[in-house]
Amino acid sequence: LAFLMGNDMDSFNRWEAGQKLFTKAVLASATPSGPQDVSPLLLSAVEKTLTATGVDPSLKAYALTLPSLSTLAEEMTVVDPDALTAGWSP
Repeated sequence: LAFLMGNDMDSFNRWEAGQKLFTKAVLASATPSGPQDVSPLLLSAVEKTLTATGVDPSLKAYALTLPSLSTLAEEMTVVDPDALTAGWSP
């Protein structure tokens, strides 16, 4: 997923890969143990997306948008709004 997010020439594929990676990262932080370190692979994919040439800047911004809270909640077995917002907040 990190490779697709950082390298795919199709902007939709970048967006979809990013959504999956961001979802994993946010849900990993939405636990009682609190925030987790961000994966170096995710950071590298974000950097590659930002520095990609030939990609429209608006599509880069869209690819780097975090999933909505409702989308993230759909991925949880038991929705904990407090933990979810803590994991989603910068």
